[in-house]
Amino acid sequence: MRALIAQLRQEGNSFNPITTTLADFSVRRGDSLLGADRDRGSVLGGIINQLRRDRIEIIPTIAASARPGGPVRSDLYESFVKEILVTTANELPELIVLDLHGSMLTEDSDDPEGDLLVRLRKIVGANSIIAIGLDLHANVTEKMLVNANIVTACKHNPHSDYFETGVTASKLAVQIARGSIKPTTVVARLSMLLQGNTETGQGPLLDVHAAARAWLRDIPGALDLSIFNVQPTLDVPDMAQVVIAITDGSQHAAETICQQIAGEMWERRSEFINHFPSIDNALQLISNEPEQRPFVVSDYGDRVLGGATGDSVEILKNLTNSPHTLRAAVPVVDPEAVEAAAAAGVGQKVSLRIGGAINPLFGGLNIEGEVLALTDGQYTLQGPFLAGQKTCHGSTAVIATENSVVIATERPGYSQDVMFFKSAGLDIESFDFVVVKSGNHFQLSFDGIATPLKVDSIGIGAYKPGLFDVSRAPLYPEIDSEHAPISVKTYQ
Repeated sequence: MRALIAQLRQEGNSFNPITTTLADFSVRRGDSLLGADRDRGSVLGGIINQLRRDRIEIIPTIAASARPGGPVRSDLYESFVKEILVTTANELPELIVLDLHGSMLTEDSDDPEGDLLVRLRKIVGANSIIAIGLDLHANVTEKMLVNANIVTACKHNPHSDYFETGVTASKLAVQIARGSIKPTTVVARLSMLLQGNTETGQGPLLDVHAAARAWLRDIPGALDLSIFNVQPTLDVPDMAQVVIAITDGSQHAAETICQQIAGEMWERRSEFINHFPSIDNALQLISNEPEQRPFVVSDYGDRVLGGATGDSVEILKNLTNSPHTLRAAVPVVDPEAVEAAAAAGVGQKVSLRIGGAINPLFGGLNIEGEVLALTDGQYTLQGPFLAGQKTCHGSTAVIATENSVVIATERPGYSQDVMFFKSAGLDIESFDFVVVKSGNHFQLSFDGIATPLKVDSIGIGAYKPGLFDVSRAPLYPEIDSEHAPISVKTYQ
């Protein structure tokens, strides 16, 4: 038995105007994919690991992964897909197991992953098994559900279980192919967006995931249960919270648990709110609690991991205008500042205006400082989120001002990872706080290193009703309903 594998990952934000290009992707091809079984932070690693355990011959194609952002160039997406389709047509594998995000956007499509599955199914017909491992922020579409035998997601936010997601996708695909299970998929859709409180270790999501685990433990034939909290900064048709139960013979129980979980999320919809301090209050807290330093401060509104532009310096601006004498390290996407610093050279003084180069929500800030370092922005993520993945945010300038350090990058980067700062030559413990463009995942990487603190900052990384001009049909909380807007459908 043979399994074709691929990775094609990017999370789209409909309100980010910057197109995602080849420079934003980390790409591996052919046999170089097979070492990904050591990458404990990827779905692909779990896929490969489990296929090897099941003694399945692996057909590698391409692994292409980009940080969240604006739509992927359509010709680039098509070139990646062509590699997968050509190999599929040549090999006609019994299994196809894919590492996808589920909320990718391209210039021409709001459902590129669903389009890929349609094209794959057309090539292999009904007899081949297709399984996909997704991020829990995926926008699960009808094309995905009709054309994939297995649709599963990670269960944790922050995402600490990508590897296990790949294991599940592969294991279930092999079991179907060997005839040991004949699964039914039950899907509940809830027309609702989450404004906040989206970590799975607290609040309503803690409780519904506990119910999911109990169902998997107690119901005979229960195979998998995924709860998808759709990326709210998408503007595409048919968005929804989605609950997927996969069962081998317990369809009624699957329908019941899907209804139960969707219903509880609706009943507790008012609890999906963030309660973060303002920037100024956060600075006061850091000043008042020196024993908790260093802090790691989430610039929640401008979080690159939510598809934001990463060019805000609002936190640094507030610090500059405050009475607090705190030392901070702050990332900002500003290619012009990088170019100017590179022209001056390491050790030279520069006067620059940084920030607000992309998003008109942000104003800029004038700084004077010394260029400490110039780097190529390449490093390997330590994780655990995406551990082992190589990444690059382009040319980078590290600039020391009177009290702080600015890390100016050519493109948005994975600042949620401690290696972002280490690759710039910075010691996190030498600062009172560092700023990250991440809402949740930074907590995994900085655990035991810095005290986490999220702030209520502006930007397109945080969903707030009325902030975005949307073309899709309104969802709660943009519109309320007397009855829970839940629909349930079964796929064989």
